[in-house]
Amino acid sequence: MPTTELTAGGQIVVPMSSLLDALSATMTEPERLALYEDLLDLRPVGVAPGDLIEAGLFNQMMSDINALMLRVARLESGFGGPYIERIDPPGSEHATGSKITIVGRNFKPSNADTKVVFGTVEVFDFFPESTDTAIVMPVPVGFAGLPIDLKVHVSTAGMVSNELATRIVAPVIAANGTLDVRNISSALGTITIGQTFTLQWRIISQINLPRTILLEEKVSAVTGSSEGVWLDAITLSDPGPFELASGASKDITMTVTIPPGADAASINLLARTTEGNFTDLGTPVPLKVGQAPAVSDPRALVSMAAMVAMPELRQGSITVEGQVLQGFKMQPSKTLDLAHQIAVGGSGEGFYSFEATLEPGTDSNGLQTGRWTVGAIPAARVNIPGNQTQPFTVPLTSSATADVATVSWLVVTAKRFAAASGGSPTFTSFARIPIIGKA
Repeated sequence: MPTTELTAGGQIVVPMSSLLDALSATMTEPERLALYEDLLDLRPVGVAPGDLIEAGLFNQMMSDINALMLRVARLESGFGGPYIERIDPPGSEHATGSKITIVGRNFKPSNADTKVVFGTVEVFDFFPESTDTAIVMPVPVGFAGLPIDLKVHVSTAGMVSNELATRIVAPVIAANGTLDVRNISSALGTITIGQTFTLQWRIISQINLPRTILLEEKVSAVTGSSEGVWLDAITLSDPGPFELASGASKDITMTVTIPPGADAASINLLARTTEGNFTDLGTPVPLKVGQAPAVSDPRALVSMAAMVAMPELRQGSITVEGQVLQGFKMQPSKTLDLAHQIAVGGSGEGFYSFEATLEPGTDSNGLQTGRWTVGAIPAARVNIPGNQTQPFTVPLTSSATADVATVSWLVVTAKRFAAASGGSPTFTSFARIPIIGKA
């Protein structure tokens, strides 16, 4: 401890030399000399009554005050007081709720009275990894009028550290989630050349932030005509851009006029965001002249369900004639239960049975008999209330020839009945899901 002296007036004072000697364990000789000279240089600028204090003078006064506070903190740190060197991560801005580390010394984070003060907001709780030289903590929340500039200091055992300036900003929320494109069309009837048909699509945003959406018509598997001719024959009620809030949906009408010379084509709709990489492609609607295409009833939605990752199987993107769809990739010579689900709307309540079949792939090899085998799904009907989702599985076996080059289609169908047994289905919903071999 530094020595003290008693003045003639009875005051106890600490000589400057004694203070500097006491700092010998924490400061080098050049540092103590620089501190001594700086303290001697801190002299107020004379200002007479009525004088105008200009901005330059005021700023110099504030700079001197801050410098004096910094030196006091350094002096106190030599006697066990807290001192802040920096705030990590580096930078002048820190978001509320983000993790920061206040680096310095003599913090004593385990003391009950140790606190970090942001302006007037006091924080006493720190992360367990805090030490005497590093306080780890979240930036407090609840500040009004962000961004806001504040001074930060540490207080412990009645001693206060120097202050560091920081700007508190609102947290940056990362966009996450998915887009969902659903075909909600009614039955189309027999496809004839020159006739105009209407497809209905529903775009659902499951992204946590509002996003601007763009739509694009897609045509594939064309025979008897060309892709360009088909695209010219398609019109969207609103191709975008339009904004969808999180959880919101928008219905889109697509009109398709069957072009001259057409034989068949698959029609689809792609939705993507202008910000971020969010896209989804609906289930393609196959149109063939002279036939009535099957249309999945929108009162129930059949889809893949999330599965635990495993080496034998992966859910992911499969490219089919330039279009990216979500499907299953499965290793050869495996038998697995593929997870699916049916989401029943409010008017879809009833008893459901499930079945699965295989369609040829889109290349010239087709299905290649025996490449995939669908197992039996329990025949008992399941009572599903409205606005509920029911999981189920589809057993699938891959042969030794289930290579990675040929795409096949797994068609999973749900039939709705009015009763647990007997009667005919009142409607049918289905999903066409691509499957391919996995290395």
